[in-house]
Amino acid sequence: MKSQQTILLVDDNPANLFVLEEILGNIYRTVTAASGEEALEQAIECLPDLILLDIMMPGIDGYETCRQLRTIPNLQHTKIVMVSAKAMVSERLEGYHAGADDYITKPFEEEELLAKVRVYLRLKSIEEVDQLKTDLLTLLCDATITPLHGLLLPLRELHSQSSVDADEKAKFLDILEQSIAHLQGLFETILTLHAMRMEQWHNRDVPEEFKPAIPGSAEETSARDDTPGLLNETQIVRAVTTLLEQALQTQPDAEPVKVDFERDDTHMCMTVHQAHAAIEPAQGRV
Repeated sequence: MKSQQTILLVDDNPANLFVLEEILGNIYRTVTAASGEEALEQAIECLPDLILLDIMMPGIDGYETCRQLRTIPNLQHTKIVMVSAKAMVSERLEGYHAGADDYITKPFEEEELLAKVRVYLRLKSIEEVDQLKTDLLTLLCDATITPLHGLLLPLRELHSQSSVDADEKAKFLDILEQSIAHLQGLFETILTLHAMRMEQWHNRDVPEEFKPAIPGSAEETSARDDTPGLLNETQIVRAVTTLLEQALQTQPDAEPVKVDFERDDTHMCMTVHQAHAAIEPAQGRV
């Protein structure tokens, strides 16, 4: 079964592109470009996981192409391996300074090429998961502020008043119970993130997964037949639940929170829209 990971092959020589496609095309999704300019256009369009980039090309060469690729935010985790017929140290160093991750010489040794491709695709996946963990843990830290206030304020009220009637006490206890449950959910999410493993993800119907995410809050969900996604049900639903709860807490009363899902051949994008702002779209194989 062909991998859904995408490799952008960049070389002005059609024969070299043919060789690369022969080696990689049956295993990975490949996209080709015959110049640096075309490589930049293709990279923005297909968001490759790995780029094999020839150095000597007409127009902008591989070094300049690499430098420009590194300025594109959506390609921050994309791995770039420079390709050249030479093996000079100065050439390698210039490639590293331009932002390349590695270097390989041609003619290609098939086993070496495949090994490097596997290593860098795996490394990219690990970095993406680490970034997701960091972003979500930051969100979780911010999300603990509200339930902590929910714990402290009722306790202070109970402590400051010498006599509290039964109804008032029941109200305070209800607030405390809700805040404790919220914190428990956040800590469970942290434990889930700690156990994340990319290999556990599988196809699910994305919008349908989030109907039970916040009971009583989601009034409308819709899904198109062409919007599947890659999900680990427990991990992703828990993470997105936290995101949606945070959005609802900061949303003005009576204003809906809208969640859109879009995808291309390789990526899923989820956008949470609020009345006055939109949480930054998160891309990746989610």
